[in-house]
Amino acid sequence: MYIEIFNNRTDEWYWHFRNKGRITADSEAFPTKAHALRAAKAVVTATIAELGTTVEPVFAKPVEDSAHGCFIVRWS
Repeated sequence: MYIEIFNNRTDEWYWHFRNKGRITADSEAFPTKAHALRAAKAVVTATIAELGTTVEPVFAKPVEDSAHGCFIVRWS
């Protein structure tokens, strides 16, 4: 599972989760990439906390995927 952050060419940024090639969660529009990234990380952290674990995810730096025009963020 990983996060894709992308721009829809109207200066709005979005994120969605991909799991096994499928989009499993989506977002509303954000004004900047940083806002979209922060929101996506917050959702991942909250979801993991709901599972009852005290371990917080460690996020890797966003990696540009120029073939798909997005940034990919993974966590462990």
